[in-house]
Amino acid sequence: MNVLKKSKKLLQDLHGKPPREAIRVVKDKALFKARRLRNMARERRYMAWAPDQKELLDCLTKENQNRFSHLPEIFSIWENRLKEVFLPVGNDNFKQKFKRDHPEEEEMIFTAASEAAKGRLVLFRAYHVNLGSNIHWHSTIINENIWPLVYFRQIPTRNSATTGDLRTTWELNRHLHWLTLGKAYFLSGSSEHFDVFWNQFEGWTKENPYLMGVNWISAMEVAIRLNHWLAAYTLFCDCPDFGKESKVKFWCWVYLHIHYLQYHLTSEDRGFRNNHLIMEGATLFLAGILFGEFKEASFWEDKGYKVLTEELKMQFLSDGTHEELCSSYILQVCEAYLYTTVIAERMGLRTVEKWRQDINKMLSALFAIAKPDRNLPLLGDGDEGTFLGLSVDRSRMNIRTIADIAWMWGNTGGTPVIQEHPSEGAFWFVGPVKPIPSRRETAETLVLDNAQFAIYKETSRQGYHYCIFSASIKEPIHNYGHRHGDLLSVNLALFGNDIFVDPGTYCYNGPLDLRNYFQSTPAHNTVTLNGRSQIDYEGHFGIERIDYCSDLKVFDYGGVKIFRGQYIDKGREVWHCRYIILMMPDFIVIHDFCGEGISSDAQLNFTFAEDISVS
Repeated sequence: MNVLKKSKKLLQDLHGKPPREAIRVVKDKALFKARRLRNMARERRYMAWAPDQKELLDCLTKENQNRFSHLPEIFSIWENRLKEVFLPVGNDNFKQKFKRDHPEEEEMIFTAASEAAKGRLVLFRAYHVNLGSNIHWHSTIINENIWPLVYFRQIPTRNSATTGDLRTTWELNRHLHWLTLGKAYFLSGSSEHFDVFWNQFEGWTKENPYLMGVNWISAMEVAIRLNHWLAAYTLFCDCPDFGKESKVKFWCWVYLHIHYLQYHLTSEDRGFRNNHLIMEGATLFLAGILFGEFKEASFWEDKGYKVLTEELKMQFLSDGTHEELCSSYILQVCEAYLYTTVIAERMGLRTVEKWRQDINKMLSALFAIAKPDRNLPLLGDGDEGTFLGLSVDRSRMNIRTIADIAWMWGNTGGTPVIQEHPSEGAFWFVGPVKPIPSRRETAETLVLDNAQFAIYKETSRQGYHYCIFSASIKEPIHNYGHRHGDLLSVNLALFGNDIFVDPGTYCYNGPLDLRNYFQSTPAHNTVTLNGRSQIDYEGHFGIERIDYCSDLKVFDYGGVKIFRGQYIDKGREVWHCRYIILMMPDFIVIHDFCGEGISSDAQLNFTFAEDISVS
């Protein structure tokens, strides 16, 4: 059955392509298969590899092996580098100014660190879990099942609903709370926070031998985990209890993570390109420039740089929006590019300067879809992830941290409304810098032409009003599994309160019927025709059929804003035209014209925010 499915998929990929293009597709698939077979052969050699001090030294260049007879010498170089360019906490005034500017956040850090010591964590943004002091890192958490400790390729990832949801386990294993523990140690000097971190680190390494278990399935998870390890280490490295043996072990495991990324980029090991590849490429590039003493460092740098350069052209629309059209992933990829570029520039690398124009465009797109309070609406799949979770308060999907860092970098498009100093998250990345100027907004209409988002924002003393209307990409060109059937949907907020919302979807590998429902048209604020979703889905991430063209126009008649969107499903001969007429906050009119063939049945869908009652 699997062979038949793959053959069918290949025929679909080749359908309608000219001979030269068809040959290229077949060749690419053959190369991917050969590369993956080489990876699997390599994995058999390295299964459960746990390098020791001698092997770590052997991983350095010959020059550095001769130069550093003792590992603590090179650890000191890496630590100083991290404190200078990764998290610039080496500034003498850092701790004093942080305590002065962020007393509330300091208290939040200590509270979260105290809870983490007891195994009480907040996953995603508001999922409170109590895992106890001895955390089982393979727990599904939701239903208390355990993922098997086997070779990672033997774990079923698409039919895993009976076990649990992979994404929840992965969120725990990204170790954002280790960064919080590091902050608590740095601010207090109390070794209790280091003890919690190290006990958990020891437990994690015992439960997760290299290439064994659920936490080695995804290269993106390995990348994000490594980012948080390095951030935590930067804050813990001066702890007197962090001895030589412990640091040797830590850096051996850092090397294992980089070694994994080197051979398991999503484009090479799984055969597709999406936001995962950007995260992986960014972390691999950072490893290359931060730890140039390793033999493979130049290879890591070049490979990561190539990925990031290519994906700027492959995955982004010309208006700067990421093609998956999911606000959560738009934020993540912006973090990856901006943070990586800032660190590279601190290292004196001028090669990243060529990214600046594209990064400014993607930041402008991100800031455009954000609400006036700097929170993002939920659009598409809601991963709620982060390339590097700098802020202790992650209760909302907020752009304040990245907007502050972008302003310091030279992009002023996301300047906060009222602010005297960098936000807590940005402070850890930019250090004690000059105050950020404030900017008050009144009303603005923004259009992202290629993503086909129309956004209206208005701010007053009574609060803000916000509307975002989506006609989606004019011609869908990629089969992205995070896309939703949400053409001509609308999100609305009045007086700072959400009214119409996108429910998104967080559980990717749970019951398929629920996964498909939350992706489908009936779950969004638009119209369902003849009971059928605008996009037909296959499995948890496959799109079986997507065949439309769409268009978006914006008009202004004496202060009355009018958004008009329309789409035609070419295969079904379905059409839908919607007008959104805005005179905020007095009224909003939604006018629909739609049909399919000679006759049709139309269902008007609205999803209200949880605190809204309808009578």
